[in-house]
Amino acid sequence: PILPVGLMNPGIDGGPPGDLDWASAHHIKPNSGGGAMNSGVPVVTSVRIGYSLSDMYLLMQFGSQAAAARDLQVEVRCTSPGGSTHLIIRRDDGKTKASIDPLGPMMWALGETLQIRLPFESLRARRGDTITFAIVVLGEGHLMSAVPAHGVMSIELPAADYELQHREV
Repeated sequence: PILPVGLMNPGIDGGPPGDLDWASAHHIKPNSGGGAMNSGVPVVTSVRIGYSLSDMYLLMQFGSQAAAARDLQVEVRCTSPGGSTHLIIRRDDGKTKASIDPLGPMMWALGETLQIRLPFESLRARRGDTITFAIVVLGEGHLMSAVPAHGVMSIELPAADYELQHREV
């Protein structure tokens, strides 16, 4: 399971991950094992996942192939004890838009990186719940990447007594 080092509250601006902003996030470097058209450059070079006491955060960095794609679609599928949430962020000819199903609050920015803030309520989750999720990247009409390559990742949201357990001594 994914274990962020601590709580975080980064600005969502689509810029590079500021060292302090994303320092406590869990960092995943997907391997570049792709299809025949993969030139060894991973589509997704880095994924950072973290949380505050009320929100889950996601930051994705893309390789040149995805950055150059005219149309790019990133799908995040999350499942919590409350149900599943499907998030789509799309860039089409320079215009970006996002949707979340079922509808709920979220904040996102797609620039040099894709940054997302998802309140637990939008994930239909509560503190202490375990959420499983997978990320799929489509571009130029085909599947470019999946993180993880097979199956799902899981993260346990901070429990109700998180602050007590993690007090600095």
